Amino acid sequence: PAAERIIGKSKNQLIGKHCQDSFCADCPGDCEFLDAGEKVQKAENHVKHDNGHLVPVIKCAVPISIHGRNLILLSLVDITELDNARKALEESEAFLNTVIEILPLMLFIKEANNLGFVRFNKAGELLLGVPKEELIGKNDYDFFPKEEADFFTQKDRETLEKGKLVEIPEEKILTK
Repeated sequence: PAAERIIGKSKNQLIGKHCQDSFCADCPGDCEFLDAGEKVQKAENHVKHDNGHLVPVIKCAVPISIHGRNLILLSLVDITELDNARKALEESEAFLNTVIEILPLMLFIKEANNLGFVRFNKAGELLLGVPKEELIGKNDYDFFPKEEADFFTQKDRETLEKGKLVEIPEEKILTK
């Protein structure tokens, strides 16, 4: 019943038909894994519903033998909701990335365990005079005099320990 719902055809319309002729949309040659000696094939694909719409699925195919007949056990899981959630997340991330990049203030994100930079916006690059590619993975000691780096590191650790924002007074920094 689940396969009938995903594909939009009854089992009587499907039995004896090749999947590529019945519902496979973007999985031509998927059954060739048997010739390669593989035991299981799992992939995200689309199947074509009888109404013409493409349905995103996780497909798992396993070769089986029943009464001397070599068959393929094919399972499909409709991941439409997951696919929609992924698209919404991508749109949200793109929006957030745009906001972060156009902020006129330096914004950066550090890894909590080693205080290395994992994200820098354009304003930060311009202020420091260093491309973000050179900043990522580095820490304050790679760019600032020891006294400044000690201060920034101490404030970062204080922020992590308290679990809230720590007031940092206006500060002059040495840039490139």
